[in-house]
Amino acid sequence: MPIILSSLVNTLYNLVDTFWLGKIGPNELAAITIVTPLQQITTSFGAMLLPRSCCMSFIY
Repeated sequence: MPIILSSLVNTLYNLVDTFWLGKIGPNELAAITIVTPLQQITTSFGAMLLPRSCCMSFIY
């Protein structure tokens, strides 16, 4: 569930970001279009590792 919630919040953030940057100009919109998938991958990977690292810290 935390991974789903993290992805949902990140997607909503990116949608709002895209909306406001689209009002500024096409170059800014192109930049956020390139960065958004990379940010999604990084956030999803971090959300995947976070529960495991918390559990491992309690074990050791």
